[in-house]
Amino acid sequence: MAKSKADSKSTKSTKSSTSSLASIKKTTRKVLSTVKQKVTALLSPSKSKKRKGKLTGDTTSDISDVKDNSTPAPRKRPRAEVIDVDDDEIMEDAAEDSKAELARISKRWDSVAYAFFEPIPEITYVNKRRCHEFKCMARGCKYKAQWYLDTNDKASTSNLIKHVKACWGEDAWAAANECKDIDEARETVTKPLNSNGSILASFEQKGKGKVTYSHRPHTKNQTKAEIVRWVAESVWPFKIVEDRGFHSLMKTGHPEYWIPSASTVSRDVKLVFGRTWERIAKMLQEYDSLINFATDAWTSPNHHAYVAVTAHFELNGSPISLVLDIVEVPKSHTGLNLAIAFASILQDLGIEHKILSVTCDNASNNDTMTEEADSMLPAFYAVNCTRCFLHILNLVAKSLLKQFDLKEPDRSDADLSEEEQKLLDMEKESEAEERIIIDEADDDEPPDDDDFEGWVDEVEALTLEERANLDRSVIPVRQVLVKLRKLAFKLIHSTTILLPAWKECVQEHGMIVRIMPRDVATHWNSTYDMLSFAIEYQKPASALTGNQDNKLREFKLTPEEWTIAEQLQTTLKSLKDATLYFSCDTPNLPFVVPIMDRIDTLFTNALTPGKSDPAMRAAIQMAKKTLNRYYSLTDSAEVYRIAIVNYSAPPSTQAGVF
Repeated sequence: MAKSKADSKSTKSTKSSTSSLASIKKTTRKVLSTVKQKVTALLSPSKSKKRKGKLTGDTTSDISDVKDNSTPAPRKRPRAEVIDVDDDEIMEDAAEDSKAELARISKRWDSVAYAFFEPIPEITYVNKRRCHEFKCMARGCKYKAQWYLDTNDKASTSNLIKHVKACWGEDAWAAANECKDIDEARETVTKPLNSNGSILASFEQKGKGKVTYSHRPHTKNQTKAEIVRWVAESVWPFKIVEDRGFHSLMKTGHPEYWIPSASTVSRDVKLVFGRTWERIAKMLQEYDSLINFATDAWTSPNHHAYVAVTAHFELNGSPISLVLDIVEVPKSHTGLNLAIAFASILQDLGIEHKILSVTCDNASNNDTMTEEADSMLPAFYAVNCTRCFLHILNLVAKSLLKQFDLKEPDRSDADLSEEEQKLLDMEKESEAEERIIIDEADDDEPPDDDDFEGWVDEVEALTLEERANLDRSVIPVRQVLVKLRKLAFKLIHSTTILLPAWKECVQEHGMIVRIMPRDVATHWNSTYDMLSFAIEYQKPASALTGNQDNKLREFKLTPEEWTIAEQLQTTLKSLKDATLYFSCDTPNLPFVVPIMDRIDTLFTNALTPGKSDPAMRAAIQMAKKTLNRYYSLTDSAEVYRIAIVNYSAPPSTQAGVF
């Protein structure tokens, strides 16, 4: 019994010893593993490799001792190599690592919330913790958002967004969300708002492109800006914002939508105009070249006399045209008064010393105006006045068509031939019908007589015999024009008989149904439009006038008259094409003289016997004299000589005259 107890104690002692040994082995392995890692990190690669075998031997010995004595032998810590390190190098390397880390992290920043903070955050340390510090860009705001780089939410923008809404406002945040990236949000939202925070920020130039509309409503400032732009572009009265229908359109579905009052719109328009004036003045003052100006005067339908001045220059390779000002001049538009108004506008802008040339029409008071401006403005020389080429084309066309106007004969009716008397009667009827056309016109503006100011009647230089010969020679052309004018008038004013007959006739010839345009004496291009239409619809027109039931036989054109119509249309086409070409944005002064040369060549060719009808040659001769009158004036202008030197290639062939 005693032996059994002794055996039991021995067994327990053996188990306890075995368990203790296993625990020691496990602990020893952990210690050795830790020692290996530290030694490898401290020693150089060569020394680490050299000591590896020795360390392994020591380990085996230690484990052997543990097996024999049940206790681990004391381990000797390996001697680490001492390395000298410069503190400045450590700080420099740390700074480089921080910047590299910032550059790497910033590539993943895509939230527009960053647009409201400084683009590059500061790298700081708070309680020995490195962080990125974002400073708010709002004026007067001292808020700094700190991102600790040792946290899991270091890329979260929730705090940034929360501050943006509180500091910049919900509207600014909503506007930024409409932008495609951070750069666009910074340029179109934060910078304009930070510059003045007002309605003017909404007038930033966005460039040309497709018009898009946001699904978010306008802010108050945006609403004010859009209404200012709307009333200015569409010439609406300020009180339109108080119109019932306008309120119904704007507030239906959004009854809380804010609309400014008429007085607010009026105040905003003046504010925008004043700020825009200052910006334009500063831009023109800093422009590194001289500027071309243009001026014109006219009387409005409500009998107010105005003078306008525009500026024309090149900016970033593109032609720019700006209206500098429109001022009322409630006095006689003499050359002196026009010069005073012109000089005053330039002096107010501070650009009176930057004049290259002034373009105006050929009215005599403009000749006086340039002479007066020469004495008022030291930088301007009257010889550099540029004559409006479009106005010259108007005068040439007038000289051509004037020969076909109604003329009261010097002889009595008894001395007129039957053909001349018939033509005279038709012209008088046509003149009365034209007055009806003018009265029926939708355009309330009176005819602009300024289009023909400066015109000189070349016929006055002819002798009485030459005038009589000219009058007789142009009779065939007068007959063509009066027949077509009366036909156009009757088609429009016979809505139940002739107009349906005309439409039926056009359809029978397989053509698109159109109405013949009317010729208006104050618009020479309407004569061209009427002739072009008549030539295109010659077959249905001949069929309609040839039908006795329509009672239009007296307006039927003979083959010879159709030939004259084609010749007149061709001559006017050269003037019409040149007018359209110079009415667009691209042409400039170097093209004027070459085109005048080409028109003169066309006139010269038409004057060759056999090329045109004698009636056409007589009228073209008068038009050519007017063209040459203004062509000779270009010789004295310095700007034309510069333009000719710069002329290197013909303009676009889009105009038939070319």
